[in-house]
Amino acid sequence: MVLILDDGGCEYFHQLSCTLRRRGIRTMKITNEAAAPATSLLARRLARSWRDRLVYGAHKTVSQLQGAGGLQKALAGGRIVDVLAAEATVARLGSAPILSDLAPYGLAFARLAPHLLIDKFEVNETLKRSGVRIPPQLRADAVSPRQAAETLGLPLVVKARVGAAGTGVRVAATVDEIERALARLSGGDPGRAFYQKHIEGEMVMYDVVSGETHPLIEHGIMVADVQWKLGPSARVRLFDDPDLISAGRLAVRTLGCRGFAEIGFLRDAMGALWHVDANCRPWGNMISLLSIGIDFADAYTSLVLGKAYAPPRGRAPPAPGEEVSVLPFALYQAASHGSLGEIWSHAAAFAIICRRGPGARYAAPIAAKVTAILIARLIRRLRRPSDGSGRNAERPGF
Repeated sequence: MVLILDDGGCEYFHQLSCTLRRRGIRTMKITNEAAAPATSLLARRLARSWRDRLVYGAHKTVSQLQGAGGLQKALAGGRIVDVLAAEATVARLGSAPILSDLAPYGLAFARLAPHLLIDKFEVNETLKRSGVRIPPQLRADAVSPRQAAETLGLPLVVKARVGAAGTGVRVAATVDEIERALARLSGGDPGRAFYQKHIEGEMVMYDVVSGETHPLIEHGIMVADVQWKLGPSARVRLFDDPDLISAGRLAVRTLGCRGFAEIGFLRDAMGALWHVDANCRPWGNMISLLSIGIDFADAYTSLVLGKAYAPPRGRAPPAPGEEVSVLPFALYQAASHGSLGEIWSHAAAFAIICRRGPGARYAAPIAAKVTAILIARLIRRLRRPSDGSGRNAERPGF
């Protein structure tokens, strides 16, 4: 059984859970009930509960697992083969006993404890000692914003020590902007943030499922477009650059994580790679790579089942530089304001992905959301004033 600690609704965990269940591996989602927002809309909370029941084999709260025999009772005779965790959930749990109980089962936590592996500043320091190139950085509780600007130059990057999907990152061009970013990201505690020298470059990632001694599957990825500024990828292209692969392998060996890992770098104009992020868990564009035959979940399945991994036969390898739209984001965007051709293209790619990976359990709620977006779009169109010719004004394509 794979246990997934996630207070939110991380899409990549949904995708992986459905894929694993199709391949005979049970999953359990664990949430910290204290983190649930009391002001959530009832409909939204019910929708999330319905989706969790559909996607995960079981769903437990931290309080249900604590105490004598709580975890073993929840496992119902099952054996834990891995523990995956969202960064925010680990941070909220802090020193909770359940985290200490589960960490030894996590493939990612073989060398570093969960609270260290999610700390971006500490991860950077660990990698720097092993020779990985890191942008110069300073603790926010060790220097003032003005001192940081004088040392690192402007603009500089203000980062939360724990974060994901770009939510804890701000680029500041003035001391005032640094102060505002720090206040927003640290919550009044400068020790929760740090400063980093700003590096101009392209975002590239080393993606891997790593075994005990070597990578089972690995690829380099370049971000071609993002969902929002400093946010997750919207479109990626294959970039199996030898320098990127080498730097990524060094980072993974240093962190000692097995299983999933995505190591992010900025590639500057001279081709130098600067490490900026490390995620020892599934990542957002992973399942979308199934559309070009790259199946990280297949290698992971072999790993957790203790079987030798052999790449699937009979499928042509992806072409260098091949691009992939990140789904379901691209499908939502097309349904919201794209043409019929764009909707069809992304829907076809999504169908391929679901057939090869997560299946109907994952496809059903996505299809429901796309349908709701299309209905809302149609209603907006019908309400739009006529353009004078008896037709509703609407941009071409829908």
